[in-house]
Amino acid sequence: MLILVTLVLSCGFLAAGTDKSGPECAAFGAKGCYFRGAEPGIKAPLLVYYRGFLSNYNYPSGGLSGGHITGQANILSSARSALNFYGLKKLAQDRGFVVLVTGSSDISVVQSDVDRLQSELGYVFPRVYVAAHSGGYSGLRQSIGTFDRVDNIVLLDPFYADFSAGIRPRILQGAACSGFFTPHNAQRYEQYFSGLGCYVQARSAASDHENWVAPCLQRAFSK
Repeated sequence: MLILVTLVLSCGFLAAGTDKSGPECAAFGAKGCYFRGAEPGIKAPLLVYYRGFLSNYNYPSGGLSGGHITGQANILSSARSALNFYGLKKLAQDRGFVVLVTGSSDISVVQSDVDRLQSELGYVFPRVYVAAHSGGYSGLRQSIGTFDRVDNIVLLDPFYADFSAGIRPRILQGAACSGFFTPHNAQRYEQYFSGLGCYVQARSAASDHENWVAPCLQRAFSK
């Protein structure tokens, strides 16, 4: 309960009529939350981040675990936690992004969700990026074929199944693609994804499955 209260106080709910440029990670239906790193009036790119499974490591003392999180309050708390744990808030502020974070690995974000967020912010996103960590491949796999555009794909050790068929057309359309894999995903990466032409780095430490997410994102969107 203390963790949840702290998250709510630090990120906050976005009430009707409040300033959307503030520090809040604003609730976005039953999907998760979004954080705006750009100044008001600036057309910012959108990064959709599909979070992976919750664990005691990446959601300490939160009382939730696994890849199927239910209940809008739990989903919101999970998304807000991921925003900070994986450096997404800093990335948004450094790069001037809007970041939409899902609260469960099996939650999709499709074009109609992007349209709804564009309407709420009052402009069309000039670029759309997607990133999936670990089990977040499930949400990405359901979503990527629905988008009007995808400009950058970041694969954060999500190679637990073959979803390359959804990635390939986006790369052929010009999307950048990068990421990393750790030893437990090496065989599946080589079998299903190595021919896509993505710049994907091999990491030797199992701990990098969590610890390399933020550095990889910073590198993928380096100026």
